[in-house]
Amino acid sequence: MGIFDRLFGKASPENTSADHFYVQADGQVMTALSKEWKWLIGDGLRPLRFTACGDVFLSDTGGAVYWLRTVEGNLEKVAASQAEFQSKLQQSEFRETVLQVSTVNQLRTILGAPPPGKCYGLKLLPVLGGNYNFENYVHMRLAEHIGFTGNVRFQVKDLPPGATIQVKMVD
Repeated sequence: MGIFDRLFGKASPENTSADHFYVQADGQVMTALSKEWKWLIGDGLRPLRFTACGDVFLSDTGGAVYWLRTVEGNLEKVAASQAEFQSKLQQSEFRETVLQVSTVNQLRTILGAPPPGKCYGLKLLPVLGGNYNFENYVHMRLAEHIGFTGNVRFQVKDLPPGATIQVKMVD
């Protein structure tokens, strides 16, 4: 039994295994990450895991772990090493925050588990007028989520808080 299974136990609605909170990435995801998020993550960070809500845990050459919050558009160092990160995941508050345990459990009930290569994504990002209501979530290709959020966040990164954003649809 691995550390994640010891932390989360066997799958059930209230207590789920670690795989419940992660999704698999493919080459398209890696391309979207390096293309659309380079402005924030640079060249020195490598992805470790992708969460069910489309966030990314990355590591630098020294082993420190960073959390890329794709919807919010920020990068935060969460541990000095992968061992420290694993230790922090044993803390329920940290685990709830970075893996969005309650949200993922509710989304699994509402939408079902994300199919392979997909995550829970927002139809309309909060920065563009959307919200975190469960009706705004869909199963979305992870590569699309990573690419879209990175592109939008790059375009709005220099706007002051509360700035009005006008969305223009183009065919």
